[in-house]
Amino acid sequence: MLETVMRPVAAIRTKGMALAHEAGIDEDGIGIKTLLRTRIVDSRSLAYLWMAIESNLNVLILGDGLSGGRPFMYSLFPLIPPYDRTIAFDCHAKNSRYHENLISYVPCGRHEVSGALKSARELLANRIVVADLEKFSREVFSCANWGIPFISTMAGEEPRIVDSLKKKRVPANSLSMLDVVVSMGKADDSVWRVNGISEYLWFSRSEYFIEEAVASKNFEFRTNCVLAGGKFNSKSLPVSKAMKAYSDLNVVGKKEAVEEFGRRSAFLAGSLDSNLPSKEYIDSYFEIK
Repeated sequence: MLETVMRPVAAIRTKGMALAHEAGIDEDGIGIKTLLRTRIVDSRSLAYLWMAIESNLNVLILGDGLSGGRPFMYSLFPLIPPYDRTIAFDCHAKNSRYHENLISYVPCGRHEVSGALKSARELLANRIVVADLEKFSREVFSCANWGIPFISTMAGEEPRIVDSLKKKRVPANSLSMLDVVVSMGKADDSVWRVNGISEYLWFSRSEYFIEEAVASKNFEFRTNCVLAGGKFNSKSLPVSKAMKAYSDLNVVGKKEAVEEFGRRSAFLAGSLDSNLPSKEYIDSYFEIK
């Protein structure tokens, strides 16, 4: 197992609550229980993201440096399947906290990480995690187009994210690998939380039909709103891209995928009554009882 390189992570304050941590420090940082207890995210949204990540969808988290987007990304690490060969680029993840297949790679400069991203498929990576998509958007989306899913963060707002990526010269054939966008926003009490989740479906990848494209006059992409204003949209699940990806991967019907979502949501809500750290608790879901 390769040695990881660690750096301190700055404190992030959300309405007086210090979320200072090293990514990888579980209950002392932003663990699953902390996320749920402080209502940064609800159990249904977290269950959705768990299934989306497990089904190899690409997840982009939007928010500026004060929104907690990057710490939230780190908190999703326990949801990455332990059998994935995951390379975390320019992150601060302690692999021993999660699994031996997670390697943290902190480069010396932009050109080094850019070259490493281009070589990700030679590194036999199953997944890449990039702290800031802003710097390496072309390379990250190129990896996604080669079948290596990503989790990353980026400053920006959800309605204009596609235009922002186009300005960064992400090619159209790679841009259509954008699957799930998570938006951080302030709630009524001025606390930064997961405020929105949208799925992107692309006409070029036959993810919606010509009739829908003609009706909407949109031949590029359409979105499926999973979470808006902090409220989960249960009606989005039967047509969800993540549920379809899960059903295809596990050779089950969409109905069974939605039922699995319900079980995982209830399981995550139950973490508040458990003494296990996040990773051990997540792993216990798959134990044969």
